[in-house]
Amino acid sequence: MENKILLRLSRMIFLVLTMGLAMLSLNAMGQATVTTDKLDYAPGEYVTISGSGWQPGETIVLHFDEEPKPATCLLSHDLTATADASGNFTNSQFLVKENHLGVTFTLTATGQTSGLIATTVFTDGRAEISAASPTPFSPNQASSAGVKDVTTITAFNNGAVGGPGNIPNFIVRVRQSTIGGTLIYQYPSFALSGGSTTNLNWDGKSNQAPNSGNFVPDGTYFIVAGVQNGQNINETTSPASTYKTVIVDNTNPVINNVPQEIRVNNTPGVCGATVTWTTPTVTDANPGSLELLGSFESGDFFPIGSTQIKYKAVDAAGNVTESSFNVIVLDAEGPVFPALTTIVVDQAAGVCQAVVSVPNPVVTDLCGEVATGFKITRSDGETSLTAPFPVGKTTITWIATDKSGNESQATQDVIVKDTEGPIFETLNSIVVDQDAGVCQAVVSVPNPVVTDLCGEVATGFKITRSDGETSLTAPFPVGKTTITWIATDKSGNESQATQDVIVKDTEGPIFETLNSIVVDQDAGVCQAVVSVPNPVVTDLCGEVATGFKITRSDGETSLTAPFPVGKTTITWIATDKSGNESQATQDVIVKDIEKPSVIGLPSNIVVSNDKGVCGALVSWTAPTSSDNCSGSTIRQTAGPASGSVFLVGETTVTYTATDASGNEYSASFTVTVNDTEDPMIEGMPANISVSSDADKCGAIVTWTAPTAKDNCEVKTFTTSHAPGSLFPVGTTTVTYTAEDIHGNVQTASFDVTVTNNAPSNLVITAPIIPQAIGTAVNVSATFVDENIKSAKWTAFDGNIVTQTATISATGTSTAYTFTNLPAGVFTIILEVEDHCGLKVSQQFEFVTVYDPNGGFVTGGGWIYSKPGDLRTNPIAEGRANFGFVAKYKTGKNLVDQVEGNTNFQFKEGDFHFKSTSHESMSLVISGAKATYRGVGTVNGLGSHKFMVTVIDGDLRGELDKFRIRVWANNSSSDVIYDNEYSLAENAEATTLLGGGSIVIHKPATKGNKRVSTELITVPWNTPVETIKKQVDQMSLTWFESRKLAMTLDASDYDQLTPGFYELKADVAENEFFALDEPISIQVLVQDKPKALDITLENSNLSGNLRAGEVLGYLRTIDPVDNIHTYQIGENSDLILEGDKLIWKGSTVPAQLRVTVFSTDRAGQTISKEINLSRELKPGEFLLYPNPAQSETNVMVDLDREAAVAIRIYDAVGRLVVENEAIREGSFTQTFNLDGLAPGYYTVQVKMGDMVMTKRLIKR
Repeated sequence: MENKILLRLSRMIFLVLTMGLAMLSLNAMGQATVTTDKLDYAPGEYVTISGSGWQPGETIVLHFDEEPKPATCLLSHDLTATADASGNFTNSQFLVKENHLGVTFTLTATGQTSGLIATTVFTDGRAEISAASPTPFSPNQASSAGVKDVTTITAFNNGAVGGPGNIPNFIVRVRQSTIGGTLIYQYPSFALSGGSTTNLNWDGKSNQAPNSGNFVPDGTYFIVAGVQNGQNINETTSPASTYKTVIVDNTNPVINNVPQEIRVNNTPGVCGATVTWTTPTVTDANPGSLELLGSFESGDFFPIGSTQIKYKAVDAAGNVTESSFNVIVLDAEGPVFPALTTIVVDQAAGVCQAVVSVPNPVVTDLCGEVATGFKITRSDGETSLTAPFPVGKTTITWIATDKSGNESQATQDVIVKDTEGPIFETLNSIVVDQDAGVCQAVVSVPNPVVTDLCGEVATGFKITRSDGETSLTAPFPVGKTTITWIATDKSGNESQATQDVIVKDTEGPIFETLNSIVVDQDAGVCQAVVSVPNPVVTDLCGEVATGFKITRSDGETSLTAPFPVGKTTITWIATDKSGNESQATQDVIVKDIEKPSVIGLPSNIVVSNDKGVCGALVSWTAPTSSDNCSGSTIRQTAGPASGSVFLVGETTVTYTATDASGNEYSASFTVTVNDTEDPMIEGMPANISVSSDADKCGAIVTWTAPTAKDNCEVKTFTTSHAPGSLFPVGTTTVTYTAEDIHGNVQTASFDVTVTNNAPSNLVITAPIIPQAIGTAVNVSATFVDENIKSAKWTAFDGNIVTQTATISATGTSTAYTFTNLPAGVFTIILEVEDHCGLKVSQQFEFVTVYDPNGGFVTGGGWIYSKPGDLRTNPIAEGRANFGFVAKYKTGKNLVDQVEGNTNFQFKEGDFHFKSTSHESMSLVISGAKATYRGVGTVNGLGSHKFMVTVIDGDLRGELDKFRIRVWANNSSSDVIYDNEYSLAENAEATTLLGGGSIVIHKPATKGNKRVSTELITVPWNTPVETIKKQVDQMSLTWFESRKLAMTLDASDYDQLTPGFYELKADVAENEFFALDEPISIQVLVQDKPKALDITLENSNLSGNLRAGEVLGYLRTIDPVDNIHTYQIGENSDLILEGDKLIWKGSTVPAQLRVTVFSTDRAGQTISKEINLSRELKPGEFLLYPNPAQSETNVMVDLDREAAVAIRIYDAVGRLVVENEAIREGSFTQTFNLDGLAPGYYTVQVKMGDMVMTKRLIKR
């Protein structure tokens, strides 16, 4: 189908383009398509949308994008359609609206199942634009309406509306000269539907570079239409139907020979004039017309004033030119005045002038009205008619102006007449003093000043006097005389005035000479009472008034008032009858004959010097002066001023008071500055430490001497020791003493310490193997020293000095041999002394001297173990049991070996030592003292060295003593037990036995036998018979296998009390052996083992207990004894009778606790807390304690296995604690309450369907 496109220009010129348009459709993603029934729509039309190639039955979403998007389109236009069985769909629901004008729509269809997408584009309709324009036209020239011309291009599409003739890309261009000429202007492409019209305006400008925005030059231009297809633009080529020629004329016509301004005067007697000129001509490329605008032409009569003449030329393109000139007719004739009359008036009163009312003259003009108002001038120089006119004639010149500015003038006289006489200036009275010595005066009276309002006064005056005199030169009497003056002006007007001449009586009374009165001040006051007589006074013109007025220079008003010291002037005033006063002065002089005094004079001032200054800054409050008369002053007349630095010493300060009369008084005080500052010693050496010089017991020491200075002056500076002096060993104080000139002393000192190098590295060598008695003991030592003098060797057994010797020593070693040392344990002490007497000592521990034939020792009993004895438990104290036997073995080859056993039990400290072996040669018996060493176990463990030291008191006549020291496991230095820990290791034992005995057995005399036994250890509660059998068995070894009858004394033995016991055994008379002494048998009864437990045969509380009912019987589980006594702790519900626990008779609690104590026959007590619970009923549980603080218990009794849940809830029902488990039998569950706040809680026990609750109070 063909569509015709018509391009029309406004001057009935048409352009027809023939084009073929095809409908477009788009395929997207495979075979799916979407199309519209046309490409462009008008507002109000529905768009029919069709699609194919979609998945049958799927939903297709139709989405519309708008460009540009209208501001009023806020919502989406999305629609949906459903594909039929062939994959096709249609939708006619989209409506194009008015606000869519100019919008291009992009339609996107999306398959919701297949995911296929297809798009197409369509547009809305275009509005028509129409305007008229001339051809040729001139877009650059303004028309008379002020609007620039345009050419209107109207585009048509004559295809049917909605038909296939739609043109979506219509193109219009303007080209220069030809169709293919230079592109001047191009409109954006636009769509044009069938049957629609579009008007485009061109204003004669270019929109193409490089002249974009500029008007095109005059010439011929072509309007060309075309259709854009893709990127190709096709312009039709048939000249008859594709273009229109347009002529552009931008040049205005030219008007020639226009006159300049024409100016003429009015014709005389006429208000205007006739004016003529030559008519102008026009030239233009497109000639047009020339028009005279307005109603006046050349040769017309023109009125007074300016008239504009304008010509207008218009060419064929409508370009306009206008030109004009003015015709001016001038009014050259002025206004006309009538005859003006003279005005005559009298002067105004008191002035030589008059204010005159002058009416305006009546003036007429040829061409109309006269301008309002007049200009005037006056011959008297005034410029206003309202100004006063002077006496005489004044001429007014009137000036009138018409509306054309022409002026005319006329004159008029104003005459003011003089009608007033002369005027006297004010005549003041003439007042003069009387001439000296007479009661009158010659007065020079000047002529008065007389003026006239309107001119001069005639020369000379006429006068009269009130005293009758006719001449002004005659003297005037004292008093008032009146002169009458008469003056005449040039107009004959006469005036008079009076004037007084007053001669004053000006001479007062006359005083006779007044002498000064001189007196001394009254005693003690600054004044004097003075008797002053009245003066003698006379007067020239009459009597003097009675009495005087007086003034005094001191301000007093009475002569009886005292007169102050100094000069007081009395002014006497006398008055005559005319009131004239005369005065005279008289001095009253009161002499000041008393001196002033000084008040507040400081006491003598004593201060110490300021630090570092040989003086002091001293200040005081200055004294003041006092006098019986005011005006005294004070000044310092000697000594430095207050606030000055006073030198050390005494300075006198003097103040002098001077009164107003020059009397002076001086007073002084002293300022004493004491030098209290000690001299300073600088550069004092620090303490000096040196070693003694070789071969001297001292050293020569030097130092840099210090210096002394003082705030004033150093007098002496001495020292106790000079540098380079010999100082002895020790500390010597060197003292420097500085004394200043005022006796202040400062000392400073330092110490010189001379150290004597003591012998060092003192090492003693002595035998560490025990030495048999009678063996020489060799000892030696090495050391370091420069001046050693002697060595002193001492053997000390811990109690006494056994041997000592002092030998000379030199070099670095010494040696000595001890001989005949008795059996004992000795500390070897070496003390060396140098030439300075310095002694240094060292010890060697220990040298042991033993006597294998010196006997043996046995002992048993107990001591009190003090706190601190057991180093591993220093607070433990109490009874400690011991028993021991120590002896040398008998035989030929082992005489240096010690045998026996030692037991030590400290029950309160849980400490049990038992020996396992003894050190060879360690048994030393020395008189009443015995000591031995060995190794053993503590509580059955370890290898612990030990030492036992004992005293057999019977050998000294005192009590027995026992000491044991035990070292830590495998240690020779760490002591774990010593009942005499603070004493030296080899010191004698000092701890007294609390019970038992210690016996040192001396060697038997010849023919007798002494028997030493082993320690017998037996369990608690061992009968003495058992011990007797063991002694009988032991005797076989004592008596060479002979069974001899024995007696045993066991009277002190107690099988129920643990501890050591000494039993005495003796042999019956026989033929083989006789004992030197009874055999001492040491027996150790071991501690009883503690009971294991306490039981109560019943732990339930019946719900119906009665008072006095037995709850149960107590039993003690004890492996060695079944005899016990019982006690219970304080209890309000229970009592104890023997081993029976009895109910007192109160409310049966859910839970009851009682503490039970069981004591065995060894005095050992154990305790146990027994819990008694009330028997539970079905559906009941026990909650105790309640109230509770930190924990509570829930007790439940089950008859079979069950799941039990225990829950605790707070006051608002929140679960705070929970426990759930399979339980059987009776059980108690404990809950910790530390995390719960104080308050009320609910405890719930749930077993299957059974739920039990109780309230719990948490404190």
